Amino acid sequence: MLEVVVDLVRAAAEAPHGDGVAVDAVLDVLREPLDASFAIVSRVDLRTGTTWEAGRDTSHGRGEAVAALVPPDATSDPLLGALVGGFRQPSTAQSTLGRQAWRAGPVFDVARGALGVTQVANLPLHGDADRVSSVLLGRRGRDFTRGQLDTLAAVQPVMTALDAMLTRTATPPAAGAPVLTRREHEVLVLLSQGHTAASIGRTLGCSVRTVHRHLAHVYAKLDVGDRLLAVQRARDLGMLGGAAG
Repeated sequence: MLEVVVDLVRAAAEAPHGDGVAVDAVLDVLREPLDASFAIVSRVDLRTGTTWEAGRDTSHGRGEAVAALVPPDATSDPLLGALVGGFRQPSTAQSTLGRQAWRAGPVFDVARGALGVTQVANLPLHGDADRVSSVLLGRRGRDFTRGQLDTLAAVQPVMTALDAMLTRTATPPAAGAPVLTRREHEVLVLLSQGHTAASIGRTLGCSVRTVHRHLAHVYAKLDVGDRLLAVQRARDLGMLGGAAG
């Protein structure tokens, strides 16, 4: 399996801007040996509190549920918080928290209700005072086994390289660019791709009214009055680089 993942990561490196389809292909390779139905690459900027996720499981109306698994305050998350201190071992929510505490927590309810999984595994990719990133995988039933975590450890260097490629291809915002929430940024990216408010709502799994509320916040932060000016200003500020998922 490792050889296949390496080949797919090389393909991702050749794709412009860390092509989302290539990322999906890499994640799909990981699903089978782990019996996982859910897999994303997750990143949290600890300086701004913004989150970024890549993978097909961030779409199809599941974005809000995915966001609940990746809190902006990563230091409070039992899986991501340890990365700040340099923890590098693959782990699971249940083994970290204990079965009872995991099942009694709010993230478990989101995982089971919206994503259809009852177990979550974490493969650390990067962690320091500025940023943490990892691969999150989920499935129903029993917790991930020690052997499956060993499989994650075996592909960790390759997945870390993929994360580094995705980080390099992301265009950093210009100095003075306003800070958007993850959802506001998703709305802005879709807006720049020509989507209507109704189309954005269908893509993100929210109402048109909610989309218009996010757009109002985006316009206010960019100090513009319409979508054309919003997209142009966002491009000028380098805020549309590195969109994935």
